Amino acid sequence: MSFISEKARSEFIVVPILLVCRDLSEDRLAIFSGQRLDIDSAQGLIGKCDFILALAPPLPAVRCANNCSAIQ
Repeated sequence: MSFISEKARSEFIVVPILLVCRDLSEDRLAIFSGQRLDIDSAQGLIGKCDFILALAPPLPAVRCANNCSAIQ
């Protein structure tokens, strides 16, 4: 399988592991990929991150209570 970029290659390797971690955390783990995070330029803490992991509350889920087939 050929990949377009190094970023795509890294995501194919790392993301399945991160998704298991998110499942184990009961969806409290938010995963951000390729985001810029500028913290302290004097210490060199600037730039684009491969992945950022953050604790986040679970996202609300919308569920159909009655007559769900009418929505489709």
